[in-house]
Amino acid sequence: MSLAYFIVLDNQEPGFDTFVNGKDFAHCETLEEITQKLGIADIYSYVDGDAEALFGEGGDEYDEDEENWPPFDPSKYVWFDPAEGISYFGTLKAYFENDGATTPNAEGISEDLDEFISVLEQAAEIGAKWHLQIDI
Repeated sequence: MSLAYFIVLDNQEPGFDTFVNGKDFAHCETLEEITQKLGIADIYSYVDGDAEALFGEGGDEYDEDEENWPPFDPSKYVWFDPAEGISYFGTLKAYFENDGATTPNAEGISEDLDEFISVLEQAAEIGAKWHLQIDI
């Protein structure tokens, strides 16, 4: 399964690459348990998954042909300040580099978290907001 989290910015042309791998992080089977242990929000708190509001009933009618996608409308999304994400992913990164180092693929997860942090630091520099989406 090719599940992955990715960052979406409210600025569609930020001037930098927003790609993050996110696959190792998405496949961490203990993530919910870890976030509870750390006292931080569940990852789904940052996922804007209201596909029906964005694309109409069914949610995926525009997935294949981007030319048919509706115009980007930031008001249809929930956005977060980059500082919140930097703190969140930084907390998780510290966990996986220390207490969670024995978690399967902790190194790959930590690398994914570095990518999230890097994109959010750049987003902060341009005043962009963000949220996560899931690629299934």
